[in-house]
Amino acid sequence: MMLLIAARSYLHKKGLMPATTLAGVGFWSAMYIPIVIAMASQQNVVAALKGGPVAILGAILTVALTVCVIAIINRSGPEDAGATWQASLAADQA
Repeated sequence: MMLLIAARSYLHKKGLMPATTLAGVGFWSAMYIPIVIAMASQQNVVAALKGGPVAILGAILTVALTVCVIAIINRSGPEDAGATWQASLAADQA
């Protein structure tokens, strides 16, 4: 990828790259990162499934912790926040 970027830059500065080639190089440059991320995530899933119950336990604990934190945040806000939200929603509908 680094060689492709360097060659594109060099040829573009020298005016030796046709517009169609420039568009093709731009396309593959844009596709590079999503492809690498997809390949890495697939490898991570395979490794996690082979890794055993630790990955599943980690996922379950993460979801449980997230639910608890959201509940704490909701309870720490003002008690009339729901009434204020409903009043503003009713005013918008009227």
